[in-house]
Amino acid sequence: MVEIAGPRVENLVDLGAMLAARDGDSVKVEGVSDPDDADGVLYESGQVLPGPNAIIAGPTFAEWLEGDGHGR
Repeated sequence: MVEIAGPRVENLVDLGAMLAARDGDSVKVEGVSDPDDADGVLYESGQVLPGPNAIIAGPTFAEWLEGDGHGR
């Protein structure tokens, strides 16, 4: 299996807030946890991050949003 990951660890709440800000939306973005989600612990503890042999590529999310019409 080949793993490919972006250039840095990102937080979904931060990404949502960046997207809203880019679009001029004053919505408040908040993270929540679902105790009934069996995979929640994996995500919250960072266990779904790429392994040491992952190929790191691409722009950051912020760079992608700011780039040449991307993210629209």
